[in-house]
Amino acid sequence: MIDWYRKELQSYKNTSVLVTGGSGFFGNRLISILEDLNADVVSTTRSHTLSKNKQSIQVDLTDLEESKSLLQSHQYEIIFHLSGWVSSNKNFEHVRTAYNNNLLSTLNLLENSVRYSPGSKMVIPGSELEDSHIITPYSVSKNASSMYVDLFKNHYNANITSLKICLTYGPTQNQESLVPHIIKSFLQSDDLLTLNLNRECDALYIDDVVNALLLSGLSKHTPNTIHIGSGQHLTVKNISDNILNLMGKNTALIKYIEDITNISDLNNVKDINPALEYINWAPSWNLSSGLTETINWFTQKMNTR
Repeated sequence: MIDWYRKELQSYKNTSVLVTGGSGFFGNRLISILEDLNADVVSTTRSHTLSKNKQSIQVDLTDLEESKSLLQSHQYEIIFHLSGWVSSNKNFEHVRTAYNNNLLSTLNLLENSVRYSPGSKMVIPGSELEDSHIITPYSVSKNASSMYVDLFKNHYNANITSLKICLTYGPTQNQESLVPHIIKSFLQSDDLLTLNLNRECDALYIDDVVNALLLSGLSKHTPNTIHIGSGQHLTVKNISDNILNLMGKNTALIKYIEDITNISDLNNVKDINPALEYINWAPSWNLSSGLTETINWFTQKMNTR
């Protein structure tokens, strides 16, 4: 549904691109498209689990010197900073993990890019969950990172496009995430599934998000933050009901422990018009089509085991 070979994306041909977090959900799909566009892509991972990208290197971005070496060794025209750590858990043990992998790694990359790669365009995605009323080590670390991004953009001449991205789903996603979790559960059985709460939860298919990343990499001037979402009022129940209907299951098979959809600060849709104005982006996949693609992928994966 997205033409990856359209004229505006041909600018990536032979462009030197760095993707941090290359083995992650966003990173793998982005790298796949960049390679199809004949970009010169280098990706980083923090573990031995390297991405599919041939030019993948292991780098600890929480180490200032390793981050410095990465940006001194090559002049990248575009940097997609996708690495990070995600969890909704409030455990005390996660405070340092969130700080290191979300805040410190981002600050190191920002500082070294300004010092050693000042001509680079940076694209730094965040999550709409950062603006949630739910306070966790993850949300605090990402909020602090966003403040540093704004500081570097507004005061240190860093060329950055910052995105706030809604819940994203699609093939290859970690099966603990919401959409794969529901799909996997009902591929295995028709037992009652309990979800913790039914909150507002805008959602996008992975290809729409990758398209937004690519267009952001080519953008010139953008506001501090651009929201990337469907622009529709959705809740966890809307999404799960769609999944069950597409799988031919009874929607009564999901029980919600807590329903907070009427809380006013959750009942709002982010304005995505700036995405069209500044990066020429709008969603291409509707919820039904994206979920169908995702269900088919996980079904095929389970059947080939």
